[in-house]
Amino acid sequence: MIRTSVKNLEDHGIKVRSIYDYKDELSSFKIIEELVAKSKWGMASDTLRYSLVEKFGGVYADLNFIFNRDMTDEVHKYNFFTKTYGEHYIDNFFFGASEHHPVVAKMVELVERNLVTPPNYLSSINQDSRTLTDMGTANPTFLAYYKEANKNGNIDVVYPMTKQENYEQRNVDLAQDKCPEQQIYWDFLKYIHDHEIFGAEIFNIGHDSTDGLTWLT
Repeated sequence: MIRTSVKNLEDHGIKVRSIYDYKDELSSFKIIEELVAKSKWGMASDTLRYSLVEKFGGVYADLNFIFNRDMTDEVHKYNFFTKTYGEHYIDNFFFGASEHHPVVAKMVELVERNLVTPPNYLSSINQDSRTLTDMGTANPTFLAYYKEANKNGNIDVVYPMTKQENYEQRNVDLAQDKCPEQQIYWDFLKYIHDHEIFGAEIFNIGHDSTDGLTWLT
């Protein structure tokens, strides 16, 4: 699948680089290598995307994310932008940021903490479960935005999901009740919908073409 994706990108004029081209520039490189060696593909992918965007800035999107339009307007207007996943979750399948943005820097910080010195609510989870990936490397997107968005004069925005995926919550452990991100979802997302996204004139950016079915643990 990866070889096919790389060929498809190259056929469309997109240059594909190796992670080893940046091994001396990414603070999380050793962690990513260890995750790959353990076949923790989802965690490795999460950690790498945060590290690259924090270091260089740019836009990240999963390969199965279909863009409905050009992103130039967002790049020039906002310091950070992302989308909700349904009505209750900020996911990491799509986001963009300027280099060293505090939200993405916090993502990197939280992921490194979760993987190197995990808090009790993570260490108590089945270490081979999808829930560990959700909470350890995906959920930091939400918590980082909650803690660091719109600081230091930055203009950051969360767009609503305009195409609802057929997402079903799976493999949920009781430990999620101790996860700090879970405690802020509902009220904070209501605030975002009421106060932030009104400023976005066109927020139909794109959608996951496979309804999340290509997700890797």
